[in-house]
Amino acid sequence: MRSIFPNYYELIDEHWEELWNKCIFILDTNVLLNLYRYNKATSDDLLQVLTKISDRLWIPHQVALEYQENRQNVTIGQINKYTEVENVLTDVRETLQDKLASLKLEERHYSIDPNRLLTRIESVFTDFSKELKTLRQAQPSLLEALVTEIDSLFEGKVGPPPASQDQLDELYKEAKNRFQQKRPPGYMDKEKEKDQSKKTAYFYNNLYFLRQYGDLILWYQIIDYAKSQKIKHIILVTDEHKEDWWRKIGGKQIGPRLELIDEISSKAGVEFFHMYNSARFMSYAKKHFGLDIKQESIDQVREVTSRVVSVSSLQRTYKLAEETFLSWLQSRYPEDQIIQNSFAFPDIIRIDHESQAKIGYEIKMLRRMHHMNIRRLLRDLMYRGYFEVNESRLDEFVIVIIFDKVNVSDEIPDTKSLSSDFELPRGVSIIFGELALDGKSDTQQAKFYRYSQQLSLF
Repeated sequence: MRSIFPNYYELIDEHWEELWNKCIFILDTNVLLNLYRYNKATSDDLLQVLTKISDRLWIPHQVALEYQENRQNVTIGQINKYTEVENVLTDVRETLQDKLASLKLEERHYSIDPNRLLTRIESVFTDFSKELKTLRQAQPSLLEALVTEIDSLFEGKVGPPPASQDQLDELYKEAKNRFQQKRPPGYMDKEKEKDQSKKTAYFYNNLYFLRQYGDLILWYQIIDYAKSQKIKHIILVTDEHKEDWWRKIGGKQIGPRLELIDEISSKAGVEFFHMYNSARFMSYAKKHFGLDIKQESIDQVREVTSRVVSVSSLQRTYKLAEETFLSWLQSRYPEDQIIQNSFAFPDIIRIDHESQAKIGYEIKMLRRMHHMNIRRLLRDLMYRGYFEVNESRLDEFVIVIIFDKVNVSDEIPDTKSLSSDFELPRGVSIIFGELALDGKSDTQQAKFYRYSQQLSLF
């Protein structure tokens, strides 16, 4: 049976040894981009592994292209983290000062001097702010050094681009059939063509690339490379998590989909094809090559990869929340003109059919958050909305805060707390919502609550 259905059997120890000693290592785009998300020690450890196998490294042209398309966004995100940290420091400082002031210790307590505490804490904040400023100034040069190192590592190890637009167009036609059949890889990206928040296509070298077919382009380029170079052993390292790449049993990834093994074997004659995520790859490489890789680095790679997956999940949830609120708004005001404004502020504009008043809605999707964070978000949106109303660009502005899978009564600040935090300006109001998802049937239920002077259920 094994000789007839080899793909259904685990490799034996002898085959694992042969695979690691002879294989070509291929990296996916996300592995390269994640190098910018790790701390320096972790990036250095992963680069140590890649340097060790540099003579057996290769990436498809599609990986290199996607890396270049997304690299600057990732690096800008890293630099923006400094601003986020500074905002947190400011919030903590202001909250501490407000809380201590509310106790009126100078008037009501014999020995506690809050000013001494605030002075010492202010010194710590000042020192840390200076350190952040120094690190921020050094960040661009550190990132540029990483760019140079990656460029050097893959010099001469990038596959050729598609031969022509006709070749790509034929692939797109074939991809549609594969997606209908749910033949891996790539069919999980089918919804990308409907995602208005991101560009669905881009040009390079006068070729038109559709984003939803990126995985299949990459896969075909791997097959073409293996066939032309007569490669018999391949390890693909990818931080992709979707089911159109991985064979999963009991929720655990155990290797590539059997269809992938079968396709690359039948089309290119590859004998052993296996996949690892970055964390497992580093762990096996540490053992196989005897490298000095810190466990902390492997743990951080695992944590960052998991976080990136969570962010992607949250983005999908946010899109669903926006669509749900839009449907609710259309059902509540069936005669009004409702305009989706996804690429500008606010997210939705409703024009009253009788008065022609323009009401703007800005939607924010939240999971369980600290009350302080909700206060800050509401305050920022409140002032921005007031400015829009005051400048007569809107007649009314509504902040929509939607919580994901939570009991709204536990999450929405009570009305007394809100009334003490905010005095809502003219033309500004708040809607709180609860989005209850049913993952099995892809349906959702929503409840929306409006806050003005009191919280009331619509």
